[in-house]
This record gives sequence, C-alpha cells and structure tokens, in this order.
Amino acid sequence: MTTINGIEIEKVKVEVREATGFRVGAGVNVANLSYVSKDEFGNEMLAKNARSSPSLKYWVSVGYDLAKNPLAGRMVFRGDISFSEAELTTNTHDYRYSSDIDIWHTFKQHNITLGLSGIYHLYNKEKIKIYIGSGGRLNFAFYQYDSEFNLTTETDPPITDTFKLIDAEPRKLFFSVPFNAGIVLNKKIELRIMYCLPATLSHDNFIYKYDIRYFQGGLVYHF
Repeated sequence: MTTINGIEIEKVKVEVREATGFRVGAGVNVANLSYVSKDEFGNEMLAKNARSSPSLKYWVSVGYDLAKNPLAGRMVFRGDISFSEAELTTNTHDYRYSSDIDIWHTFKQHNITLGLSGIYHLYNKEKIKIYIGSGGRLNFAFYQYDSEFNLTTETDPPITDTFKLIDAEPRKLFFSVPFNAGIVLNKKIELRIMYCLPATLSHDNFIYKYDIRYFQGGLVYHF
C-alpha cells in the first residue's frame, strides 16, 4: 500500500473497455441518375433536359468498428460490406433536329460495396453519441437485365424508330465518396444517414456522360 500523510491509499484497478465490435444494418437506398454536359456540341442541351426518376430500394450491411483510442472513443475507423439495389429510368428530349428525338435510359443495378471510413464523435457520452464521418467505397455492380439506352425518333408522318445502344452499359466497377452522420443510443442502436458524391457510370468513349448518386438512411445494431 502507498501512504500519504499516514493514510493508506488503495490501488485502483482501471478497466479499459475496448471500443470494438461488429455491426449489422439495413435501411432505404435512394439513387438518382443524372446527365452531365460532356462538351459544347449539343450534349449540354441533353443534360439540361434530362429527367431522372429516383429509385427507392434497400440496403443491408455488415461491418466492424475499431477505435483509435478506446478510452476516449472519439475517432473510430469502420469497415463495411454492403449490398444495395437501384432501379433507374432517365429520359430526355433532343430539340436540335426537325424530328422529335426522345432518349430513354433504363437499368436495374445490384451493388456490392466495400467501404472504409473514419468517423468522429462530436458528442461522446455513455448513453448518446453523435458523429460525422467520410471515407471511400469500392463498388462492384451487376445488372439483372442488360441496360437499355433507347433513342426513339418520331417523324412526320408519324413513324417511330427505336435504337438500342449497347455502348451505354454502366460501369461494373467504380469508386464513390460517402459522407456519414448518425446518433448511437446506449452503444447499441444507431440511426444513420449517408450521402455519396456523384460517381460516373458512363464509359469515357460513350457520347453521353451520366452520373449516379446515393442517399441512404436506416438502423444499425452494434453487438
């Protein structure tokens, strides 16, 4: 025993709790496709006229948390494997010619993602934690059906011709940057939202450029 002024001071054992653990999550995946102007020779008009219908599907994930500082737990690194779906349709209208040209782009995407991110707890208490974060996501996408990029030309007298452009198939491998925010209750239940910056799906040699962006929200359970 150590004594101070003749008083014995007992040694106190400090328990260090490792802030690590597995997670599972699920929620809503909102995806949207948008045209982007590629050059000044007409594609800008197509980009402005494009209208995309947002997709409302789901995501599921499993992950693991590893705290940099288990005592404070403010900075945490996360790894994730997730799966999400999207069903997207975009249409635009080309007014540059005497004929009316409608362009439709439709595909269903199934996406497997490997993610690594860092989060920082702005508020870090036992019962409630509030965080923000960012990182990177490597996406492996495949498609239930061949993607379709159809040009429908209506002439006068009315004759409709449809052409399928196979070159419009989206990328199967692409990188995206997410921004996360969430609240963790009792170190078990997490309310999470995520927004991904637009990621390019079109190939470089394709005449049009189109991007996809994701917004996700849902629940995560910590073991």
